[in-house]
Amino acid sequence: MVDLASAAVQGFSRFINMVRLSVNVGPVYEIPLGADAPMGAIQHNEKFYTITFLDGSDALPVTPETSLTRRLIEIGLRDKLRAAGCSFKPGVDYVAYWAKKSDSPARLANIFQTFAGFEFRVVSYPSPEVPEEEDFYLTIDPHVILMMTASVENLVRMGIPTRDLLDLPGRIRPGLDVSETDEECSILDIKDDPSNIRCEVLKMENGTKETVPAAHVFIAPRPEVIQDKILNKINANFRLVEHIRQKSFLDSSQAPLERYESTRKVINFLGSHEVVPFSIGEIGVSVDQQFVPVTGTSFPREDRVAEPLLLFDKTDSSATHLQPYHGLRAFGAFTKDKPLIKLALLGSKAGLAEVEKMIGDLNKGTGVMPGGMARFFRTKLVIVDRETISSDSTDAYVNGAQCLATRDEKENQIGVVVTYLNDRTPPTSLDSPYFAVKPVLLERGLPSQMLTRFVFQKPEWKHVTIGSALFAKAGGIPWVLAEDIEEFDMIIGVSIGERISTTKRSGAKLRFVSYANIFDRLGRWMFFESMAAQYDYTNHEQQFAQLIDQSLDRYKEAQNSYPATIAIHYYKRFGKEERRLIIEKVTAKVPEARIAFVTIDTSHPMRLYDLRITDGSFPRCHFVHLSDWELLISATGYTELSQKRIGTPVFLKVSFNQYPEPFVEGASIAKQVLALTRLNYKAMTPLVGQPVTLEYAALAARFTAAFSENQWKGVLSPRIRRVPWFL
Repeated sequence: MVDLASAAVQGFSRFINMVRLSVNVGPVYEIPLGADAPMGAIQHNEKFYTITFLDGSDALPVTPETSLTRRLIEIGLRDKLRAAGCSFKPGVDYVAYWAKKSDSPARLANIFQTFAGFEFRVVSYPSPEVPEEEDFYLTIDPHVILMMTASVENLVRMGIPTRDLLDLPGRIRPGLDVSETDEECSILDIKDDPSNIRCEVLKMENGTKETVPAAHVFIAPRPEVIQDKILNKINANFRLVEHIRQKSFLDSSQAPLERYESTRKVINFLGSHEVVPFSIGEIGVSVDQQFVPVTGTSFPREDRVAEPLLLFDKTDSSATHLQPYHGLRAFGAFTKDKPLIKLALLGSKAGLAEVEKMIGDLNKGTGVMPGGMARFFRTKLVIVDRETISSDSTDAYVNGAQCLATRDEKENQIGVVVTYLNDRTPPTSLDSPYFAVKPVLLERGLPSQMLTRFVFQKPEWKHVTIGSALFAKAGGIPWVLAEDIEEFDMIIGVSIGERISTTKRSGAKLRFVSYANIFDRLGRWMFFESMAAQYDYTNHEQQFAQLIDQSLDRYKEAQNSYPATIAIHYYKRFGKEERRLIIEKVTAKVPEARIAFVTIDTSHPMRLYDLRITDGSFPRCHFVHLSDWELLISATGYTELSQKRIGTPVFLKVSFNQYPEPFVEGASIAKQVLALTRLNYKAMTPLVGQPVTLEYAALAARFTAAFSENQWKGVLSPRIRRVPWFL
């Protein structure tokens, strides 16, 4: 293994999975305003264009803007890929696959199929030589395509219970053939009359409900859903999730290198099957088949930041460590004034016996956790109530949770409810005890910790993680950053428009909620904020700004002043109107406020490779400047913390816009994002692939669809909003 700190950088040893496009930009023809657009015209930014001049047309030749050029290149590339035998994933026209080469079992082809394919995007960045001009690139990343071949009608006739298919996302496919224009929907109800099976669906594009033939509805192809709802029910004896992981290189010790080689094969395919060069109208495109190197001088330019230290004592600045486990073992938790955590237990008689033994071990200590909770968290776990249930049914768990909560209304002493579950819960089983109990308890102001029987099999390394989660849910802070996050008083992680329960809602209209997690300049989680009013897509920008406004007021309650500098983390690109309204709300309270709008995208296809490392992984804490406003950050990969690659390679594409003018450099944004990957109190590993601004939003989103409106209001109670209940 290479020591990165001392190794000489070899030329062209580090690459990004992009190839340069040579683009000869010719004119397109703009249809005059008010004139009828001819068949085949392309609409872009409220104007219509044709790629060739049509006889008798009044269209004027214009040089296409960069965004239109990118779009036209992708259109031309798709046409050539189709001619070369590729198909496209329904609704995702930037994912291509070889439809004649299914690599899943033929015996299950009537339910699903998987195919090898790839994701592609055309991107552009200012030219290093002439910044006023744009260079174009093609990004390629191997992809496993999972296709549903069984309709909802097929699944019902196989014996799949209709209740298992409700609330799932799907697509409406009017004909027999896969269409790239299938409509997205959500399955609200299924009328299972054997002679005429029909689905009531919500069409996502326009928000309307409609009843359609179940033969035309296909559930979204998600591996865990197909495994849990279908394959397990029909005893198919096939592990789809593991199959996808294998085909995606996720189980390989050489995963980055194998992905790199697979990407090279796709690039070679483009040339060998005459996909490139090509033209679209008067625009000519050719491809340099060599990956773009990452250098230290020009875009894409490599940079790095130091791994952030963690602090475990507010009164001792030397109580630091790079790793949570060793810091807790040496110094205890950051919060040192929580001597007792009062627990209530919920579960079967046998399950509660297991839980009580574990709590005893947590207090006494183990080989991995010497000194137990007293040493690691300066606290003791005390059981103050128990509720034994007689069966594993969801109703039994819900009734038990209600009994505990009712008793606590008088005593008001429970800090956390520890619930024993007999089995793991797939994320799709919203009617399970796991998802049913948490909202019931939260509605009464009680956070909970779920433990399955698998936790008690060789639990030694899980003790510290469980202890950390209990400590945080009881209001303690396990650790913070040793250094302030530069330039920022407040960091907000936002999630907008998460749907709450379809089956528990009141009235016919679907309900959506929005929320934010707020962190201070030490990365310390402060509180959870959500809007009391339901979220409305038609009023998106105003409600986004209102959520930020509420968060500012809550911050002032805690800190006695408004923040002067704010970072807002969001998984989507901010719109102009979103930014304008947020700025308006913030500056009304803090006239001199500085704001960084930070988009953190984890769904992009960009990858980085370092061929100096044995497995080809790009090192953690290294990042690439794609432009002055966009970064690609390696959040996992080879790390000096463990001298090896940890976890699946994760690359965060980060773009940022600052108000009123740029006040921090890209390196400071990268440092902020990477520092926030160190603060997940649910993990003792040296690192996590996402910053907690996104990770905590995703954890909360897992539960929103299980909440009723009244239960969600419980999350807004002062007691709950100040603990990370979603861990």
